[in-house]
Amino acid sequence: MITCLATTISHARSRTAHTYPTTSYRMESRKAQTPVWTPFDKLFVERHRP
Repeated sequence: MITCLATTISHARSRTAHTYPTTSYRMESRKAQTPVWTPFDKLFVERHRP
């Protein structure tokens, strides 16, 4: 189940990495310490701003 999901994600990412940043793409960018901002991230930051 997990490996099947992982292969599906990797296939989808290889197809859409240049046009649409998926969650796995964002996680890899976080590891490389280059944040990829999405509208959800912006909403989260604005909602939890002190």
